[in-house]
Amino acid sequence: MKNFISMFLMTSLLLGGMTFTIGKMSVCAASKNRIETAQQKQAHLFGSAKNKLAATDPDFAQTMDNFIYGDVYSRGKLTDKQRELLTITALTASQTLDSLPAQVQAALKAGATPVEIKETLYQCAPYVGFPKTVGALEITNKVFKKQGIKMPLANQSTVTEATRFDTYTRNGLDLQMRELITLCAISTIGGAEPQVKAHVQANLNVGNDKELMLDAVTQCLPYIGFPRTLNAIACINQIIPANA
Repeated sequence: MKNFISMFLMTSLLLGGMTFTIGKMSVCAASKNRIETAQQKQAHLFGSAKNKLAATDPDFAQTMDNFIYGDVYSRGKLTDKQRELLTITALTASQTLDSLPAQVQAALKAGATPVEIKETLYQCAPYVGFPKTVGALEITNKVFKKQGIKMPLANQSTVTEATRFDTYTRNGLDLQMRELITLCAISTIGGAEPQVKAHVQANLNVGNDKELMLDAVTQCLPYIGFPRTLNAIACINQIIPANA
């Protein structure tokens, strides 16, 4: 696989021409195929709900929607459920919670269980802090209530007071998904590259390959921006060289 730092350095967002370039994937926002792909994915995840900016900022709304759901969602081997759980992770870690209700609903639509969504948020807590997780939980609980999901959910704890020090032992998510969530949470907060590298190795240890890790941080790109995404990709490439 080619160096993804080079790939993203080639990436351009030209608002005037509405052009995105991602490595070999170079398409114009006028591309019918890309627009249709984005519309179909949005319809699947959000139903008839439209981007709130469509009425006031239609060009920006279309650019954003086509990039996220026409480009990013079309790349890699992540399932829609994994994509939504990682999006929830990025929104929680960056505290851009206005977008969280729609993504929690989309996660449910994509097949994530309420337990998987809650465990995603719980997994974030050691890395982003309890207050940020609490804010995300409060919003998620409101979505669950509207969906008729009874709470509290079944307890997923597997530890006692004496063995309580590891969130990774909880049920609800497997180790591979927990490590992807952790990698994305730390990448999102920024300034924690040593920890990102440590969790690149941890991902390898639980069976996540380089391609999957690159897919995961790329999924976060629209929500955390290029600089932090590029930093995370640099960490992945340092731990797993291109020719490894």
